[in-house]
Order: sequence, then structure tokens, then C-alpha cells
Amino acid sequence: VSTAWGIKRQTTLSLYNHVKNGGKIGEKYVSQISWDDLRPTDALLLDNGKGKGHIMLYINSDKKNSDNLNVYEQNISTAIPYEPIPVARRDVRSKIALMKKGYVPIRLVGST
Repeated sequence: VSTAWGIKRQTTLSLYNHVKNGGKIGEKYVSQISWDDLRPTDALLLDNGKGKGHIMLYINSDKKNSDNLNVYEQNISTAIPYEPIPVARRDVRSKIALMKKGYVPIRLVGST
């Protein structure tokens, strides 16, 4: 997500805190958006407020079944942040299931 957004590398907790507190990353903000407003390169964030979470980059929704979201996500766990180098994989996730788990759609927006 950080690479796609062109920002300094972030953790789920740092993104969670930016959304919660309105903090800036460089000259931009990370804001929560509506599930109905998802656009390519938005992200789906889950964090418990203590650094345990996950993030996915939204690609698009399936045209035949809008509950199916196409996403990129890290496909290996990292015990030590950034080691080994995370690799993204494409996956399909259920919007309803993500909502039930507590994922939040977020977007990087220009300076205001």
C-alpha cells in the first residue's frame, strides 16, 4: 500500500493512527471512506489499535457479484517488520466478511 501510494513505509498501526487522529503523511492525509465509495488504490485496513492488523490494496469489485472485492495483499507473514521482503498477491475477498471483521476502507487524499 505504501509503495502504491508513493509514501514512506507505514505499519497498520501508523495508518490506523493517521485515520483516527487526522495526521499527515508528508503533505497528504489518510481518511476513512464509505464502502460504497471504494476506488482503485484505496485500501482496506484492520488494526486493533495496538499494531495487530492487516491491510489490502483495493483493485475493483467483481462486475457479476459486488460482494467479491479484488485486492492485493501480502502473502507471507513477517515476524520482524519488512523481513523477509513482503510479496503481494492478488486475491478475492468478501466485502461482507471484511466488514464483519472490522476492516475500514481508507484513502490517501491531497493536502487540505
